[in-house]
Amino acid sequence: MALVDYDGESSDDDVAAVPQTSADRPLKRQALDVAPTVIGAPIEEADALGDAVRVVKVGGSRELELTANVRLSALSRPVYGPANPLAGGEGDGGRMRPNVLTGYAEEHAIDDVTFARAYRAGDRIRHPGTVTRGTVTDVTGGSGKSASRRAAQRELKRRRQAAGSAETMDEYRGPWAGYVAGTAEVYDDEDASDDGWEGEVRGTQPIITHADRTARPHRGTTEETVFYGAAERDYQGRTYMAVPRDVDGVDFGNFDDHEEDEDAVAVPESFLPKRIIHTFDTTKGHTRAVTALEFLPRSGHLLLSGGADSRLLLWDAHHDRRLLREFKGHGKAVRDISFSGGGGERFVSASFDTSMKVWDTETGQCITRLTTGKTPLCVQFHTASSASLAHRHEILAGTADRKIVQLDTRLPSADAVVQSYDHHLGPVNTVTLVDDGRRFVTTSDDKTVRAWEYGIGVPIKLIADPTMAAIPAVAPRPPTIHAPKYLAAQTLDDRILVFSCGEGRVKLHKRKVFSSGGGGGYATGLAFSGDGKYLAGGDGNGHVCVWDWKSSGLVAKYNAHNGPLTKLAYHPRETSKLATAGVDGQILYWD
Repeated sequence: MALVDYDGESSDDDVAAVPQTSADRPLKRQALDVAPTVIGAPIEEADALGDAVRVVKVGGSRELELTANVRLSALSRPVYGPANPLAGGEGDGGRMRPNVLTGYAEEHAIDDVTFARAYRAGDRIRHPGTVTRGTVTDVTGGSGKSASRRAAQRELKRRRQAAGSAETMDEYRGPWAGYVAGTAEVYDDEDASDDGWEGEVRGTQPIITHADRTARPHRGTTEETVFYGAAERDYQGRTYMAVPRDVDGVDFGNFDDHEEDEDAVAVPESFLPKRIIHTFDTTKGHTRAVTALEFLPRSGHLLLSGGADSRLLLWDAHHDRRLLREFKGHGKAVRDISFSGGGGERFVSASFDTSMKVWDTETGQCITRLTTGKTPLCVQFHTASSASLAHRHEILAGTADRKIVQLDTRLPSADAVVQSYDHHLGPVNTVTLVDDGRRFVTTSDDKTVRAWEYGIGVPIKLIADPTMAAIPAVAPRPPTIHAPKYLAAQTLDDRILVFSCGEGRVKLHKRKVFSSGGGGGYATGLAFSGDGKYLAGGDGNGHVCVWDWKSSGLVAKYNAHNGPLTKLAYHPRETSKLATAGVDGQILYWD
């Protein structure tokens, strides 16, 4: 390349005469594209923000680069959606913090019924040939019924007896027609247990009707009795059912005449119990909690107790107060007992083995066995009077399936239910007869109180106060126990409410409330003194509490049992004597 002398004397011709190559041409000014093209239109939608950001590598690191103009409002919007469990906290270095031994687990809440249904649906898809309990819709949208189940239902329908013609009412059965001997039993969801998730192949079984269910044998159906007294009869041929005449200071009345009204005998004034005068024999007594306690009606010279050890014990309340007779026949804990009207010649016991049994108090023999297939929680013998002698063989039982059933003890178990009352929404805890047996009042876990006409399945009164808790125990106020004017009801929130039930009207008295300060959550039972002056109850610490009826004040509190107190019973004639029982299995006698 030739050099040009710019300092020397030369002309333009000399410069032009110098030959020039492409490399010798002077450089032209050009625009350099050092930045990407920027979109002028702003981004309005927040969802487009992800398209305006890209990741680039600068050296060995990754950095974010904006490819569009984004408004500040879009950049400052909050982040929506669930938190990322894989992103740890500031001090975790971005790592997931394990919460179980094997890593990180997310918690989900699901109830047992939903899980069981989902398990059956999945099991039905995996094993389509099995027959499981209940009908569950599987995840594929089918009905969940296998071919074997449909065949069993067709066989069940074919074995149904004929409905008959309505023209001949003697042969008409209608929708109540039973079944003849079949080849399969169809199971419903109600009969399925929650723990029976796995499918089961059912073999050929006879169809089980309602009569068969009620006639099924229960655990401990063999009844027996043991007499512990010195002799069953004295020199005059009298049993322990005879009213004693050798007890000083006690007016038992003329109870040999059973037509005499027991309320006609004058009731002496009651006083506060001050001390324990007797502890019933603990070597032959209950080995578990005492769940039922009741004196013999009218005279009260016998005391009947039932316990969680499934035993029924009859004690002498006078003389040496020894154990007289034991009644055996229940397979599970005794829930409630009730004497019949009159002199208590019979009593009924209800147990968790779903059976109710009527016993002869004198001989110890089991007269009737009844069951509805459901657990009876309370039982009440109808106290017959001159206005309701036709019902003296009937009992009322509140069951765990929200029903009150009226049973005739003279009929077999399959036909014993003569009326059903099913308006409660929870298990029925108590049944109390009022208005001389023409009406009764029931309480339930649904926190309501309902009044009924005896024999009519529709309630005549409903009390559902929003401040009222469940009521597990009710006691009628004497002296007229067949037609009480007031009922005391213990609630699970440590209160005792008062209801008036005179003249067929049931009403809650909100201003008359008793409280012990320690019985919340326990069904400790209640008992009135013979003249209705005192109300006795208990608490969860084993104390016996006594309130004055007029002032509603706590007048006495005694330390009685090791553990919660369960039952109390005032003597009907010696009105100052009180029997108490607790979960420790002891029965104490106070005076």
